[in-house]
Amino acid sequence: MARAVLPAIADQLRLVEFGTEFATGMSLVPAVGHTPGHAAVSISSGGQRLLHFGDLITVPALQLRHTDWVGPVDNWPAHTVASRRRLLDQALEPATLTMASHFPFPGVGQVTTDGTEGGWSWQPVD
Repeated sequence: MARAVLPAIADQLRLVEFGTEFATGMSLVPAVGHTPGHAAVSISSGGQRLLHFGDLITVPALQLRHTDWVGPVDNWPAHTVASRRRLLDQALEPATLTMASHFPFPGVGQVTTDGTEGGWSWQPVD
């Protein structure tokens, strides 16, 4: 589908590299694995950060505790696991909220850890 649609709108697209600020306070963070070019989005303002995982975590109740569990939709399993763990570590930084397409309502919260491998959890904001 992308090969059919993207050429038709190519003049309306602005491609950006990982780490490039594409709007004030917004940049793409590599999250390769779910798909080859999969990206998370980092939004920063006033000393706070929102990290959107996209589809890196599709079953949060399982994949926060078992970061090495991948599904058939994850094209590159080893990269998915590495990206997931790296972004979860980033989510532990102070003043960082997270969200993801597959997190339960309200979809925005904080990642915490008990300090052990696979000890991540997610708490929704009130």
